[in-house]
Amino acid sequence: MLAQGWVRSDTGRVRESNQDRYFCDGDLGVFAVADGMGGRAGGEVASAQAVRLVEEAAMEFRALADARASGEDEAGREAMFEALTGFMHRVNSEVYQLGSQPAYPGGIGTTLDLVVLGAGVAYVAHVGDSRVYLMRDGAIYRITRDHTFEQHLRDHPELRAHYPDAARYTHVLTRCIGSAPHVEVDTVLIELEEGDRLLMCSDGLTRYLSGAEIATFGRHARGEALVQGLLEASLTRGGRDNVTALIVEISELNAGDFQRHPTRRDSLDKVELLRELALFEELDVPELLKVVRYVYVRGFEAGEQLVRRGDEVDGLYLIVSGEVSVRLAGRELSRVRAGGYFGELALFGEPVRSADACAEADGEALFLSREHLRELVTEDPGLGNKVLLRLLAGASRLLQEIAGTSA
Repeated sequence: MLAQGWVRSDTGRVRESNQDRYFCDGDLGVFAVADGMGGRAGGEVASAQAVRLVEEAAMEFRALADARASGEDEAGREAMFEALTGFMHRVNSEVYQLGSQPAYPGGIGTTLDLVVLGAGVAYVAHVGDSRVYLMRDGAIYRITRDHTFEQHLRDHPELRAHYPDAARYTHVLTRCIGSAPHVEVDTVLIELEEGDRLLMCSDGLTRYLSGAEIATFGRHARGEALVQGLLEASLTRGGRDNVTALIVEISELNAGDFQRHPTRRDSLDKVELLRELALFEELDVPELLKVVRYVYVRGFEAGEQLVRRGDEVDGLYLIVSGEVSVRLAGRELSRVRAGGYFGELALFGEPVRSADACAEADGEALFLSREHLRELVTEDPGLGNKVLLRLLAGASRLLQEIAGTSA
């Protein structure tokens, strides 16, 4: 895979120093953006230390990515995630130790986004409110989720009454590198296509430009002209913070790289499928990208028996297209169409299937196993609980239907 990077960083029009740092190496396929916490002395020390460690580890990342298969190899993919997470933990530990010195009585901290290119894929590790976007075919997808108190309030509506002015907390971090002995790290895998562009940026850019506006810039400029245009726009609109924009463009995929074809779904394909399902309608793209790590696509034909009553349970079927009839004792309990799902009882301790399920028309489903749902809940309890609550509501309705049929 051939990739090229362009980057620009500016102090802005208010700050006295630039606490943003970056690493950009298209040959190694390793890129990073760090934004030192501006309200703390030593923010630039934290970001510089984080990026220095990325630079030192870049060759190791390249060797590790080359040793792994593409995103189709689940074991290799998870090993890469473990390596990136372990590295981010090491960076956090070293920055935290730096901040414990007497010279920094308030501690130090930084955001950190790290991208490592593999065989047709991008591995992303993320902490803080710097962002990674994917730009493809004129559209833009935000890959990372802000670790801010404002986002926390969005995720917990019950708290909003106590914090009516949520916008005040846009830049209050709930997670960063160096502020505590341990930090949680978000990891995402993106399968890439020729012409894809990744934008990595500090919040000095996104406080002035929305995703839609960035996409508009991307439709009219590329490479150096794009990063320069984005910086100039943020400075023109205020420039109250340091700003960094780093563009990675995928110019060519090799024969051995992951490449999408009609029978293979990549991460964004699955995101678009999940968006059509009521179960996931409240989730944003970064959350859906976490979910797609645990689902796979299964096609079926009319007349195919997908589930038999009494079978050992395996997981949940999310119907993307086609129709499935769920039956008990010859009576149809429900007709599941695109956007619906069945098998939720399998996720809550039922040892065997409680009903039959037969395809009434050709179609496609996403499958989520009970084991993978548990892994999702463990990795991200907040996200997992959102999904579990919706599933419990569906399971309750199904149990009522079964009870009515048995009466």
